[in-house]
Amino acid sequence: MMVFFLAGYGASIALVLTNQVKVLLIVTGVVFFVGAFFVLLVVMTAKSDIEEIQDSSTSLAKKNEELEKINTELDLFAYRVSHDLRGPIASIRGLIEIVRLSKSKEESDFCLEKIKTSTIKLDGFIQDILDLSRNSRTEIIVEPVEVRSIINEVTDSLKYMDHDRKIELLLNCPEALVFQTDRVRLKIILTNLITNAFKYIDHSKAKPRIEVLCARNSASLNFSIKDNGIGIHEDHIEKIFEMFFRGTDKSVGTGLGLYVVQEIVCKLKGQIQVKSQIHEGSEFTVNIPALA
Repeated sequence: MMVFFLAGYGASIALVLTNQVKVLLIVTGVVFFVGAFFVLLVVMTAKSDIEEIQDSSTSLAKKNEELEKINTELDLFAYRVSHDLRGPIASIRGLIEIVRLSKSKEESDFCLEKIKTSTIKLDGFIQDILDLSRNSRTEIIVEPVEVRSIINEVTDSLKYMDHDRKIELLLNCPEALVFQTDRVRLKIILTNLITNAFKYIDHSKAKPRIEVLCARNSASLNFSIKDNGIGIHEDHIEKIFEMFFRGTDKSVGTGLGLYVVQEIVCKLKGQIQVKSQIHEGSEFTVNIPALA
């Protein structure tokens, strides 16, 4: 391009010296036109480069925010894992020492029951960590899933939590309901939500009740777990899906369960909502799109 301009300027000088005005005007016009086009091309190219840089900067800023969030969660995760693992272990060690030294069967039985409670809590915490790890590192496996069968598996495994109060369990889910999704992840969601309904049931009520409803259409699976339990305070509703958050002073869980549920629902490109009123109960509603 520079050679073209130099040639144009040289020709213009020659035309001036030879007094060829008309040809000079034509050559000058061509040179200025090409020059203007060249400037426009440079400006458009620069604009495109600037836009690419801006897009890259925006993308980089977003990734930095995500990385900061991950680092914050990792710090919290490491602290809480060490704390929540060491707590039950320290309790078990102390109780074992009491049993070893005790000469009272009643005291020994009491300590053994406490040890059992601590091991169950420890097992639940480890299971939550494993579920969280599997969800983040394993691919989605799509298969036909019999939803009622999974619900039956979950409720059967939780019958021991009924204690001395009969909980009314209502299952409104067709036996023949089959849905294309990830079976393992769906079971984790249902296990956590139904388990929570059992844990936080209000035993002061004459008829403790848990209701599981599910339905599907061509595009999605919808299900809800509703109870008339102790409920969640309105100030806690927005926080219950945060890592290690415990919603009430009666919380007996790890604080990871609902966080795991939300992470899995997001992985399946679904949605989860909660409605709750203190002393009245809670309802968790989940929508999961069908996977090809």
